Amino acid sequence: MILSKIIEVIYYLLLLFLAIRSIISIRYNGFIAKNFLNVYIIITAGLELYSYVLLISKQSPKGILYNFYCLLSILLFYFFYRIYFKRIYLKLFNLIFFSVLFFYLCCTNFYKSDFDVSIGILISLYYIGVSLLWFYYKINSFDEYEITSDPYFWISTGLLMWSCFFLFRVIPMFYFAKVDNEFLEFLHLGQNIINICMYSMFYLALIKYERKLHR
Repeated sequence: MILSKIIEVIYYLLLLFLAIRSIISIRYNGFIAKNFLNVYIIITAGLELYSYVLLISKQSPKGILYNFYCLLSILLFYFFYRIYFKRIYLKLFNLIFFSVLFFYLCCTNFYKSDFDVSIGILISLYYIGVSLLWFYYKINSFDEYEITSDPYFWISTGLLMWSCFFLFRVIPMFYFAKVDNEFLEFLHLGQNIINICMYSMFYLALIKYERKLHR
């Protein structure tokens, strides 16, 4: 229980730090490609901290907020990655995006007050598809730079790792909430650890961007 709280606090502090850094970056660097990532971080931090305050005050955050947050995340990462892909890869990327958007609008209950699990599954599959497409594109695009010097490497790795774990967590989430609350708490702890890893990778990506700007 204590470990879970410590991990949770570390996650929120990291998210807050990244949000502040993103706000400063947008203010001083103007709106460039990486700022789609900055906007995503700022919105995520705002929603997560708002939800945390509600939980402390014994209130439950509205699931509909996360439904629309997922849609906004899909859009932000679409514009973020769209700048990178070329030719046939851009067409494949557009196919993934518009397919996900169609299923979101036509096959989910995004307008209802409760969080729709199918949206969580959908955004995870979207992140997995986009990340794997980026890795395939990068491997087939020969250049002189190491793959780890590319900010997109860290972002794609973070999204891929987060999505795989989130699928493992969200699919059985409501079943375990009724029959095994201890295992549900373990999954929640694991998710926070994954969140810390992902946002640490996002921080590395932002550092890579800063170095590119100052070359």
